[in-house]
Amino acid sequence: MIDIHCHIIPNVDDGSDGIETSLMMSAMAVDDGVRSIIATPHFMQGGEDCALRFDWLSECADSLRAEISAAGIPLKIYMGAEVLLTPDTVDMQKSFGFFPRMNDTEYSLVEFFFDADPETMNSYLSTLLDSGIVPIIAHPERYTAVQKKRRIAEMWVEMGCFLQVNKGSFHGQFGRRAEKTAVWMMENRLASFLATDAHNHADRTTRLKAVADMLTEKYGEDYIALLTRENPERIIEGKQILRF
Repeated sequence: MIDIHCHIIPNVDDGSDGIETSLMMSAMAVDDGVRSIIATPHFMQGGEDCALRFDWLSECADSLRAEISAAGIPLKIYMGAEVLLTPDTVDMQKSFGFFPRMNDTEYSLVEFFFDADPETMNSYLSTLLDSGIVPIIAHPERYTAVQKKRRIAEMWVEMGCFLQVNKGSFHGQFGRRAEKTAVWMMENRLASFLATDAHNHADRTTRLKAVADMLTEKYGEDYIALLTRENPERIIEGKQILRF
């Protein structure tokens, strides 16, 4: 499996709090059948130094790769970010010719404030799409607007965006509304990715297999393989993401 949403780089956000934690997260992922991770540290600021900030994060990822290799852990780390969409970050491409991508492809993992209004969300997504950026929307099941009006998620897919659901949503980690919304997305085959959104080795871990196996029993092997293997591989290779 490939995890496309993981806060595994140490000491850069609210994820891993040090290299030992990152190594434990790495070993845990490999033990659970994850062979590659796209590191997605939070990216919340725009401005003229935005590219320098991403360069620094990439250097931190290089250091993590070296530590993982030295520890003999067979895990590949690719670079990405989880971009919080605000007026400043949405403006990065237009004003500075830069926007954080996943492994230097057209794809970018993006998120919103959880109480963002639909009009603002749709405006941001349209701006990115017009700039040639294909948004992969992180944990849409957690946004209040989507929980209240599920049609919003369908509209995002129709616009050309893709949806990534969190494994934790399926066992109530983010509340009952998020769980019900995530299940609805799976039932309607709206999700294109299943990821961990891991932050540590304790309660938000890099383990993915148990949830993937549970969802395979409910929705079929072909669909879950698409969400955890084929589509993530397509991101890494810069290929067209498939819909089920």
